[in-house]
Amino acid sequence: MKNGIQTNFPHMEIKTYGCYFLTLCAWVYHAFGNIFTKEMIISKFEQYKLKKFTDWQGNTRPWIGDSAFINAPTLVFNDLAGKPDYFKNVAKTSDVPNTKRFPVFFEKLTHGGFDHFALGEAVNGEVKIIFDGWNPGAEARGLKITNYRAFS
Repeated sequence: MKNGIQTNFPHMEIKTYGCYFLTLCAWVYHAFGNIFTKEMIISKFEQYKLKKFTDWQGNTRPWIGDSAFINAPTLVFNDLAGKPDYFKNVAKTSDVPNTKRFPVFFEKLTHGGFDHFALGEAVNGEVKIIFDGWNPGAEARGLKITNYRAFS
């Protein structure tokens, strides 16, 4: 996945709100080598808006909701990776996640109440961003990491 892909993406919802979804695609690419064309990204995104799951409260929701909100990040990741049972849970944490499968995780950066996701790698407890859908990237625009998404 190319850094900055979101900036001029040809699908308005992904262009405007799709940083988490694009970051999941980038993570699958970095972890397993799965390559996604823009057409494949759009097709998967639209499929996931139609797919439903039942959450822990018994509510039926789409995998991806309004404004590209990812309701089921493990299901999206697992499907993109072609590994249905790879991850079961995801948790929000302020600690740098230490994944056992490969050293990638999500970073949530905020600025003025706006959230943005990028893909990072932990090297000796330090964070290095390896994919950011925006151009220029979040770090260059002064956004700071506030928390992470730890998949297990």
